[in-house]
Amino acid sequence: MMYDHFEAEAPETILKGIIQALVAYPEEVEILKTDSPGSTVLTIDVISEDRGKIIGRGGSIIKSLNTLFRALGGKIGKQIFLEIQEEYR
Repeated sequence: MMYDHFEAEAPETILKGIIQALVAYPEEVEILKTDSPGSTVLTIDVISEDRGKIIGRGGSIIKSLNTLFRALGGKIGKQIFLEIQEEYR
């Protein structure tokens, strides 16, 4: 299958790489994974200065990431949900 390489790469690793490319402090990016049967929640944790960069104007970036990871989840047979850590550091 054409998309087999996605299965080898964990969704949290893919997300971390994308987020690190967007922010000013890539070394501060953490992705927390919470699994449950049939779904995974990936929580994005960045320093407060970078939060706006992953949300985007009107939420455009986080909405696009949600769409992308929903499609990726369909390929691996799991629902993937993204959240942004609310606590400031």
